[in-house]
Amino acid sequence: MFTRRQTVEEKFSQFLDDHQNWQPDRELQREMRKLMQQYPHQNEEFFFEYFLRKVQEQKCLRSRRHLFAYLEEICYLCARAVANKFNVFPAWREYFQDSRVEAGDIGKFWRRYELDRSHPLSYASTKLDRFLTEKIFADRQDQATSGYGWLGRITERRLRKVLENLSETKRSQYLLVWSKFKTMRPHLLRIRRVIQSPTPEQFAEIAQHCSSSGYDLNPSQVEEILKTCIAALDRTRPQTEISIDARSGKEDDLENQQIDDALLFESDISEISGNTPEQSRIISVLLGGSIAYLDSPIEKLSKKISPGLTRKLLFLEYGLLGVGQKVIGEAVGLKQFEVSRQLTRIKTCLIKELVALAKQHPRINLDTDYIDSLGDQIDNLLTWYCRQVVYKELEYGLRSYPQISSEIDTLAIYFGQLSHDWTKKLLLIRWTPAELDKHLEKAQKHISKKLPLAAQKLQISEQQLLDKVNNLTAEFIEYISTHFGNKFCLNVEIISKIKECLERMIYAFLHTCSLHKLLVVN
Repeated sequence: MFTRRQTVEEKFSQFLDDHQNWQPDRELQREMRKLMQQYPHQNEEFFFEYFLRKVQEQKCLRSRRHLFAYLEEICYLCARAVANKFNVFPAWREYFQDSRVEAGDIGKFWRRYELDRSHPLSYASTKLDRFLTEKIFADRQDQATSGYGWLGRITERRLRKVLENLSETKRSQYLLVWSKFKTMRPHLLRIRRVIQSPTPEQFAEIAQHCSSSGYDLNPSQVEEILKTCIAALDRTRPQTEISIDARSGKEDDLENQQIDDALLFESDISEISGNTPEQSRIISVLLGGSIAYLDSPIEKLSKKISPGLTRKLLFLEYGLLGVGQKVIGEAVGLKQFEVSRQLTRIKTCLIKELVALAKQHPRINLDTDYIDSLGDQIDNLLTWYCRQVVYKELEYGLRSYPQISSEIDTLAIYFGQLSHDWTKKLLLIRWTPAELDKHLEKAQKHISKKLPLAAQKLQISEQQLLDKVNNLTAEFIEYISTHFGNKFCLNVEIISKIKECLERMIYAFLHTCSLHKLLVVN
């Protein structure tokens, strides 16, 4: 049975055999022992850098084999994890070999690696996961699917691109209809697993949802809009024959974040909320590959419990970090124990909604353990959902506030120096307020090291850049405080009590990739 290697010597000299047992390469083993005698107090990162430098500078074949051995374990783990995520587990050995081949091109594989940014195995894991995911997705593109099935799989960015010939107003209308259709995907009829057209009643439901957003559409217009989207997609849809370039992820815009949002959504659930892979798979299927699916059951809860109260409670409890239930009670006019009781009621009703959906779903075998796991994970799910809602409000605020929108390039250059690893850390929902503050402080120090480069790009002094960013951030905090106060009917006293929590979320937002996504959209 597979076990992880323990010592530095083992990590640089052992390979897996056909039975997943570690077998040493005697030549590599002897050399590692000599090196460890020469450098007795060094860790694996030192030896990794030592071998990588010898490969890059001297093209040393033995050092290359040491690096092969070092990556053997991560290739194995990534192959099994990705195969399990995509429900193609019997093929994991094939993907293990593919990952070995990918990692074997040392010059290409480690070209962008910077030792001071992340651990080499963390970098390799991310890169291999991306490579295997793109490969599996490319292999899946020739599977049978209907136009509506294809429409339900794509991302907003992809659809926005294929509709680029439309006016901005019309494109926004089409994207809204598509987003409502996508939340309905779990309920669409399937024949031999191929998704069919929505029913007239479902077209009417989409039209009704759109009317609440200011678009007066009838079911026929909704159907025509979806057919137009499908026709636009068909012009770029992959054919049965897939080129070698497409299989390696070079065609059809197969970017890391745009491969298949349902599967990435599942991966995000597992990483951010700490679920097991099976729980993550079930929840992602339940939510139709989009956290936005929670909009519908939460809207039902709002009508069932109290209009306005549900969303306000969720915003304060889960959307911000560190607001106590005493303050929440003051904001909504309830005592602390009543706040706790209402939140328990909301979670109970939401679990019932998800369980009812699970019972109707053909891909989920419901059992008691699964229902229990939903109860255990509902706090994480609500936290993630509410954080996304808050981030969307912050993105809207950043676009609409004139003083900041005119200086958005300054913010982008300043905060854009943060690495991807750091942005992922700041997005984790499990941090306590103190832990998030600690990570924000570290991220700020990381940015400060590259401050001279940012100032040079903007052609201003470092102090001028800092002053400008601090002023823009302070203005943005005041603006957003007023915005949330008006949105949730919070008085000035409550706003002052939750201001520290708002500031924390705003700083986390500005430090993460949401800013970069916003810039791409603009």
